[in-house]
Order: sequence, then structure tokens, then C-alpha cells
Amino acid sequence: MEPAELARAVRRAVQVTIAGKISYFLRLHVPRLASRAILTVGASVLLVALRGSDPSASTAADVSLAVASSTLIEGISAPGPGSLPLTLVHLCAAIEASGVVAPLMLGHLGDSFLGNVQYLFANAIAGVLLAAALPVMALVGAAGLAALSSWGCPNEALLSVALAQASTSVVKTMVIQSIPIGLQLPSIVGLLCFFRPLYRLLGLGEPVYTFALYQAGDALQASLEGVLPPFTSALVALAMYSVAPIPAFSATAQIAAVGSATDLVIDGLREVADADPFPSLLSILVFSRVILVAFPG
Repeated sequence: MEPAELARAVRRAVQVTIAGKISYFLRLHVPRLASRAILTVGASVLLVALRGSDPSASTAADVSLAVASSTLIEGISAPGPGSLPLTLVHLCAAIEASGVVAPLMLGHLGDSFLGNVQYLFANAIAGVLLAAALPVMALVGAAGLAALSSWGCPNEALLSVALAQASTSVVKTMVIQSIPIGLQLPSIVGLLCFFRPLYRLLGLGEPVYTFALYQAGDALQASLEGVLPPFTSALVALAMYSVAPIPAFSATAQIAAVGSATDLVIDGLREVADADPFPSLLSILVFSRVILVAFPG
């Protein structure tokens, strides 16, 4: 992967990571889904309307659209037992609809929005499989998703790429969960080194590889925070980034560092947010904007 492509991959992963942290904050302090949907969709409409030539304004719009999408995804799950197939159909239909609507409504933001939405839907599909199925069945489901994506057009089709990414997420989650916490870090490094030739051998597209980097960054953050507080985790991840021998692990360490730093900010604002969440949310948004300016792409 070229350095410019790797930089764009890290930026996308950082955007989705920050959007996930903001969504988590909102779930804690605005528990009603309908209220969160109104808040996040309204904020994204406002920021998209206000965007101009300023790159940071487009960045804020990208993050707000990802947060709104993450919130709306929560309402897609079908209720009741045996709802797995229907929920998967809902998710697949929604991502296909996004591919049609985004270019018409978002202009030059459409590509970035769809890239972020792919990550969000892939995580949602993987989460549904892991929550509703036994481990073996989840692996079978992941294999089925990978087969569907290869049967389609994995390098171009939005849904095909999301299915391939979802299968990657399922396998990563199950592999990491089965490894003791002390061995997770070397295991993540080994998986990164192993996945690069594997994705070339299988003919997978760059979006699947960049999603794997994002998943590795998330796993690295979770591994560090399993034994260290967020502040120390962020420092360790930054140290890993500065001494990383390969670009892929450097990118992974950057993603983990941003995730831990955002967790640290959210933890610091928790008491204030319990009394009045909106000033705290504004502080998180300002912090996110400052962080993302450091990731041009």
C-alpha cells in the first residue's frame, strides 16, 4: 500500500473510531433512541449545510454523518427470537440504499461517508452474528459472508466489501477473545504480518485490508486498556507508533492511540456530563476536530 493510501486508511479508521466514542457517549447520556436520532441527524444536516472549503469543516461533517449513521443502525435490528436473518436483510438493504442516496445528497462528501458507513455496517453485521450465534455458527456465518462477497464484486460493490469486512471482524474478534490478555499484543502483530500476503493471495480489495488495520487498532487499544489505564495506554500506543518497524503496525498504533486518548477525554468529562451532557459533548467534538486535523487525507 502506498503511503498516501495508508494515510487515508488511518484517517478513515480514526474518524470511525472517534464517531464510535461519541455514539457511546450519547447512548450513556441520551438513552432514548428517537432523541439521539433527532439530535445526530439534525447536527449532521447542519454541519453538511455549513461546510465550505475549510478541510476541518468537512471533517466535522464526516464525523457527524458517521455518528448519525451509527445511531440509525441501532434501530435496524428486528425484534424477537429468530430475528437474525431479518436483521441481516435490513442491514444489507440499508447499506445498498446508502450507496444510492449518498452521491445524490452529499456531493463530494459522499465517498468519505460511504467508506465510513461500510465500516459501521460491517461492525453491525459482525456484532449481530456474534451476539445471536454460537461461536462455531458465527465462524460459519463469517465464511458465508466471505463467499458472498467474493461471488459479488469485492473490489467495487459497496455491499460485497462490507460483507468481506464483516467476516474479517468476526474472525478477528473470535481469535483475539481466545488468546490470553498477555499474549494479545504479539498476536496482533503476527496477524498483521499474516494478513497482508493472505489478502493478496485471495485477491481481496484494499478496503478489506484497510478495515483489517482498523480492526487491529481497535484490538490493540482493547489489549492495552485491559492492563493499563487510558492515559498510559495512549502513551504506550504512541511509543509503539514511534518505533514501529512496519507501516501497517505504525498505522495500527496510531488508531489505538487516538481511541485511548478519546476514552481519556470522555472519562474526564463523565461527572460533568452526568449533570449537563451537552457542554461535555461540545468539548468532545472540539477535541475530535483538533485530533482529525492532524490526519490529512
